[in-house]
Amino acid sequence: MVRKFFQLTLLILLAYAAFFGVARLMPRSGLGALISDAALLPVAVVKNFSTTSSIYRDLLDLLRENQSLRAQLAANTLTTPLLLPSDRRVILARVYSAYPFNDRGLLSINVGSLEGVREKTPVTIDGTLLFGVVEQVFKDYSLVRTMYDPEWKSAVKLGSRRVDALLKGGREPRLTLIVKGKPVAEGDSIYSASRDFPYGLAVGEVGKLQSGQADAFDEAPVVFPYELSDINEVYLLL
Repeated sequence: MVRKFFQLTLLILLAYAAFFGVARLMPRSGLGALISDAALLPVAVVKNFSTTSSIYRDLLDLLRENQSLRAQLAANTLTTPLLLPSDRRVILARVYSAYPFNDRGLLSINVGSLEGVREKTPVTIDGTLLFGVVEQVFKDYSLVRTMYDPEWKSAVKLGSRRVDALLKGGREPRLTLIVKGKPVAEGDSIYSASRDFPYGLAVGEVGKLQSGQADAFDEAPVVFPYELSDINEVYLLL
């Protein structure tokens, strides 16, 4: 989504350059003046580009919060996953850059056994949105397996009717084993229902339903409220 935004911006700038060049060749009267004045409009857009990027990030944050709340309502949870029992805590971790080796399925974070991290620790975006699970722990860093890993499989529920499904990871994570005829619609919230994670953690939304390989089941892509490349920090539920 972010890449498409920048591509569109580049096209607008190129079109503006051509448009402004024509405007400069025309006299400052009549149509020429109108075109020249219109050509100044994109300048304001460019000057406010950083503001636009900030607004876009804020919208993503609101979208994540909205999906988390919807998942909690669908799961009928009365408290958020951040209100953990006294023997659990939430810690912040920074995500190491994987550039130029862009492994979407396995990421490194800057906390390890010294901070009390253990294998199978749930990893979230903001404490309520499931992102992955700790796969391997070292002294001062850990490896996190995300839902973009082809080996990922976890039980989830869909919408307020709590329809069962299996989330299979990969470059494009998908929902599988959705029994045909069940009350599932595009846009329904997805939340965790596996014993490996706290019940009711938000995952994303249901994409467009499609017929599965087996006649008795449907499938659908998972729509995440974030871009993986934008994730710089995560929260571990210890």
